[in-house]
Amino acid sequence: MAEPIFQRLALIGTGLIGGSIARASREFGGIAKTVVANTRSQKSLDRVKELGFADVCELDPAKAADGADCVILCSPVGTYAALAEQIAPALMPGAI
Repeated sequence: MAEPIFQRLALIGTGLIGGSIARASREFGGIAKTVVANTRSQKSLDRVKELGFADVCELDPAKAADGADCVILCSPVGTYAALAEQIAPALMPGAI
């Protein structure tokens, strides 16, 4: 198998969009070596773990983004500003 595009992909939000990206990354491979999922609730986090959509699950968006070379905000648009403030200190130089 070819080397994945990203080493660590962080998905901030695992609803319809984030869950779909996580699932596709598993089904098709080659996207990321490690998929990290961030959710707002423990219940959602447990569901992501149960479905096996992510290698790592985090309740804290900054922890999810830490060390990621690609971060995708998959939450409602109205949350982007607050999330950007939270994750900015954890972003690697050159992260997408």
